[in-house]
Amino acid sequence: MRLFPKDSLRRKFNFSLIGVASLILLFFSMALVSFDSLNIQSELENQLTKASKFAETTLPSALWQFDYDYIDEFVESVFLYDEFVFVNIFTGGERIISRYHPDFQGVTFEFFKESSQFITNETGIQYDGKVIGKIQLAISRNKIKKALVRYIVFIVGLTVLLILAISATTLFLTGRYIFSPLRKLEKSAREIAKGNLNAIIDKSSPDEIGHLAKIIDDMRGSIQNMFVQVSKTEELDLLNLELKKEIAEHRKTEAALKDSEHKLLAVLDATPFPVALA
Repeated sequence: MRLFPKDSLRRKFNFSLIGVASLILLFFSMALVSFDSLNIQSELENQLTKASKFAETTLPSALWQFDYDYIDEFVESVFLYDEFVFVNIFTGGERIISRYHPDFQGVTFEFFKESSQFITNETGIQYDGKVIGKIQLAISRNKIKKALVRYIVFIVGLTVLLILAISATTLFLTGRYIFSPLRKLEKSAREIAKGNLNAIIDKSSPDEIGHLAKIIDDMRGSIQNMFVQVSKTEELDLLNLELKKEIAEHRKTEAALKDSEHKLLAVLDATPFPVALA
């Protein structure tokens, strides 16, 4: 036996509830994902801006004095943030240091700049009002991708749990408070339809089903009264028929007596001797 028959009201109710709940969950999840993605995007852009500002503040003297140790320490500090994948520093038109994420060895700045998977920034470095170099930075949007994957897994898991919870709740609540009383009422209605007007009807429920049961009970009472009236009518018809038969018999008897009387008078008239009638 199928858990939810094709045309079952429980099936329609369950699927409708699951659909509405899933749509609401999907809507809020999309809103949450969009909001969080924008926050992560803003956070990454702020990191990139801070790194550029920090470079504008600290690198001019190091570039002017060719302090490569400090420049290298600066690059190391940038790569303490896992999101940074590329740093390029130029001075006098020459590249003095480049640092890549291991997955992007040998990739040019143009690659990061043209890809939608990265956020890039190119900032000039000035010393005494003159541009003495520039720094190129690239940061990965992979953090957003990871957040999306986490949200998708979370949403899928939550949706599955929601469907299971709704199904279990629907089975319990509708089975106990709706479909079980309806099945009893259906059984009583079938008994009445078969002619058993003494079938038991449960009218104890205080809800709409109990109200429906009372209506069916009233209908049964009306049918019983109708049968009583029909029975009385049939009895009257039977008495009327018997009365008509008695009247017909009485008329036949009366006619027979009259006929006998006429015959007797005819006989008397035909007799030449006078006959005294007692």
